[in-house]
Amino acid sequence: PAAFSHREREVLRLAVTGHTNYEIARTLFLAESTVKSHLSSAYRKLGAGGRSDAARMVFDPDEGLADMVLGPAASDRVAREGHAA
Repeated sequence: PAAFSHREREVLRLAVTGHTNYEIARTLFLAESTVKSHLSSAYRKLGAGGRSDAARMVFDPDEGLADMVLGPAASDRVAREGHAA
């Protein structure tokens, strides 16, 4: 599995759950360019081509990434409902 930094996980979690780069930056008190840098690094580690590809991978139970990116509670919800709230 990909080894994400704490910040990469935070940024990726927000990105794949529908937040814009601007919203992520505001939420985490980062510059948008920093958000983009963290996302690029996370996508590279995943082998994802972009946000939608990364989201597909995170939400795919066969990939086993939901716990790491979303956290156990959200991961359980995804397994039950097929999506994140």
